[in-house]
Formats: sequence, C-alpha cells, structure tokens
Amino acid sequence: MVYAYREDLRCSYGEVVMTRSLILGQTLGLPAPNGYCVFMPKYKVCNSTSPWRLRSVSLCRVIRGYGPVGIVRAVRRSNIKMETVDLYGGQIPIIRVEEIFFKITPKEAIKRIISGEIQDSERNIQGILKKILDDSGLSIEDVGVTGSYAGGYFHKDSDLDIVVYGSENVKVMYEVFVEKYGFKNNPEAVIQRKLLGGVIVKPMISLSWRRGEAWSNNDRVHATWIGYDVENIIRLAKIIEGRPPVKRVSVNSIVEPGQITALTYPPWITTRDCRIIVSYEYNVGEIFYRGGRITVSGLASEKGEVVYLGLTECPGEISVHD
Repeated sequence: MVYAYREDLRCSYGEVVMTRSLILGQTLGLPAPNGYCVFMPKYKVCNSTSPWRLRSVSLCRVIRGYGPVGIVRAVRRSNIKMETVDLYGGQIPIIRVEEIFFKITPKEAIKRIISGEIQDSERNIQGILKKILDDSGLSIEDVGVTGSYAGGYFHKDSDLDIVVYGSENVKVMYEVFVEKYGFKNNPEAVIQRKLLGGVIVKPMISLSWRRGEAWSNNDRVHATWIGYDVENIIRLAKIIEGRPPVKRVSVNSIVEPGQITALTYPPWITTRDCRIIVSYEYNVGEIFYRGGRITVSGLASEKGEVVYLGLTECPGEISVHD
C-alpha cells in the first residue's frame, strides 16, 4: 500500500470518539489505511453502576492498562477488530471513519473548558488549565485536552489529560512538569514502573516527567501530558515504510541526549550507529530523551536498521546503563 502520509492522518492524537457500536475511546494519531483511524477503545455503554457517565448513560471501562498489552486486552473486551497494517508490519486496532458516531478533538475540548461550557463541580478545572498555560507560556492553540474531560464523562477522581502540539512546545511542557508539576517533590506520590504496557524497563523508572499534580488556588488535579507533532509522525512513517519488524534482536546502542522526537508520540530516536529505535509505548520517551548507553530487545527490520518496542506481538525490553 502506498501511503500519502499527511492525508492518512485523518484522525489526530486524542480525539474522543463514540462508535456506532457504542464503544467510546480515542484515536492515536497514526497513519492508517484509506478510510480508517487507529483507535484505542476505553469504555463501552453498559447497564452497570459506574463512576463514568456520559449524560445519562453508564460507561464500563474496557481498558485497564495502557501500552500494547493493555490495548490488546481492551480490544478483546470491546470486540473491536485488530487488523494487520503493512506500514507497521503487525496488527493494530483500527475503525472505519464511517463507524464514528461523534467525536471531539483536543483543541475543541480545551476551548469548551476555557469558555466555561465544560465545568467540573468538584474543582475549578478552567482555572487549573489557565494556570498551566501561564506557567508554561503556551497558548490555547498549543495544547488540547483529551480523555474524560474532553468527552464530558469525568468524575471526582479523573485525571486531566493534556495533548501538547509541536516539538518546541513539547520541550517546554516537559521542563514545566520536571520542575513544577511532577511528583518528584512528593516522594510518596511518585509513580514508578518496571513494566510499561508489557515493555520491561531496567532499572525501574519514574513517570514524574509527564505525570503530576496541577493546581490553582485550592483546587488540585492529577495531570498527565503527551506530545504530538505531525511532522515527526510523517518523518517516522517514511523511515519505517518497507522496514517492518520481522526478527528478534538485542542491540547495544549509544543515544545522544535531547532528541525531541523522544518526547512526541510515538517516541523515536537515532542512535550513534545510525539505527532508528521506535516505541509504541510512550512512557519510555524520557529514557530516549536522556540518552546514554542502552540495550534494547525487541523486533527489528530485516537489516536491523529499525528496532521496534511496544508492539503487541513482542513488547520488548529496554535497559539503561550508567
């Protein structure tokens, strides 16, 4: 299949979508075959008592963990089909554009929150968002909101999920979370993982670089962000086309620090020996960004010039060496 990369990005990252089969989820902003969007199911309409409600409808969660393993399990619970897509050399969850019943984009959502159209009776989410914009120096055009606040099914324990657009803006948000919002100043709240969506990480890493607590006056909310840059997606798609993952490898590489593609979804970097390493598990992004000597075990292209982490067939492992 020939991909017209920009045209194939019909759905950007984080669009909250309800399908005609009443599955609620979000798009992942990756190139897909004509007429499709890459889709992560998160909830389905149900009759059970649930903290998640969309207007008068109860929602039952089908995703209980993110990353490749969590998505595969959510797909099974929601009856969304996994399809083999040649660009990725494996199976990914996709839906037809015509199956979309309604959607709201992150940029539409943040405007609705800032304008007061979406309000949270538990906290001043509008004020918190404005504080994040003030602290980062970013504008409403640079960020969006996805997840429960975008879809209107939030509850008192919901996180605020932020999408940051453009590489330079992503770098700014990274620094704001590292210095101000990340949990590093509260050791009891630090979120550490050695297994990220099926990807094994050695040693255990903290997620405080992208998860933390944002506040305005006395209102607080757990917040998380993800970076998205269409140009990085297009560059990566051109690199990996024709280089599908076909064999298991374990490679030792040195990574130059500060590669901004490490902080946008999906994170990818170029090693000193000119190898591309890409991960469909976003949380390893800071490992890539910090650079240094790493060992990656996963699937690779035939000639080994592209190594993949976070695939559903083989999530893989990454080790960081001092």
